[in-house]
Amino acid sequence: MTLESEQRKICSSYTPFSKDDEEIGRKISDFLSQEQITLLQDRELLTTIVPGVSRELRTDDVTVYHCLFTDGDFGPDAI
Repeated sequence: MTLESEQRKICSSYTPFSKDDEEIGRKISDFLSQEQITLLQDRELLTTIVPGVSRELRTDDVTVYHCLFTDGDFGPDAI
């Protein structure tokens, strides 16, 4: 995603912007692994359909994302 204005250009990326960012990301990942914490950034995981689950606003194809964050028609692809 990229937002541009006359003064600033803001963008997001799954790849580090610098070596320092890469190092910090690696340290965070190592810490989470040591503490057995799963980082939910994987689009495949978030779009996995949870069988036998329905939500108030969504009864079909309920995904992990819907269970964690929203009840409606939005999902990781809509962000």
